[in-house]
Amino acid sequence: VHHYKKNTVVSLGDDVSMTKRYGETYSTNPLNNIPEGYVLTGTPSNVSGTVEGDVVVIYYYDLKDVTLTVKHLEQGTNVPLTG
Repeated sequence: VHHYKKNTVVSLGDDVSMTKRYGETYSTNPLNNIPEGYVLTGTPSNVSGTVEGDVVVIYYYDLKDVTLTVKHLEQGTNVPLTG
């Protein structure tokens, strides 16, 4: 199980390896502690299943969107500039 920045192979967390036998079921999880500023982009289609060969699960994380508000004020006051 890999935890990568979206569209890269840059790791955001420790890889997880499991040993399972053919025909056994497996289940994986996203990071418990997602780095600040990142969000899980979706759930992989193979997050769980039955082992039928080597399985690679990749979770991708992307930077969160933030809202930035800019206010134009008179210096030293909270009075908005009019324009």
